[in-house]
Amino acid sequence: MKINIIMWGLCMIFQCCKDVHREKRELQILKEIVLIRTEGLCLIEKLEQVTDDSAILLYCAEAKRYYTLTQPHLVDMCRHKPLGLQQEDYTEIMTKLEREDTVQKSYISLYLLAHYSSLIDQHIVYYTEYQQEHLALDPNDFIGHTLALLKELKYKSTILMNHKAYTDDENSGI
Repeated sequence: MKINIIMWGLCMIFQCCKDVHREKRELQILKEIVLIRTEGLCLIEKLEQVTDDSAILLYCAEAKRYYTLTQPHLVDMCRHKPLGLQQEDYTEIMTKLEREDTVQKSYISLYLLAHYSSLIDQHIVYYTEYQQEHLALDPNDFIGHTLALLKELKYKSTILMNHKAYTDDENSGI
């Protein structure tokens, strides 16, 4: 009988430890999603400022639409959760963006598109991990919808980068 009680107690302890780890990981994922979204939106705004390419401007409008559509759900996901966001996190993002001003002007659009495409990849990884942990808790499948939007943005950014790289090479005489 004592062995059963000890085994039950150990199982409860391990379950509590697992729950604490899962909760910490959830907070890490949400924090990364918020920071990636912030950096992505800043990149899109910067891209709008440096380009006059109508296809890229259309892409920027679509990316902003993604942020507008998904923001209320993200706020709900983060509500009452201590993400531990600090001013330093945002300062780091702004410092990264300022460094991008050193990129040669003729390649800045391509560079920003590539950077944004990389952020989409990170976004997909974090949302997928979050979805795997919380699938049963999302009856409206917001995360699945978000992932579909991100994959569409990724596809379009790849097409734009390829087009931009091709036209830049053509214009430079290569």
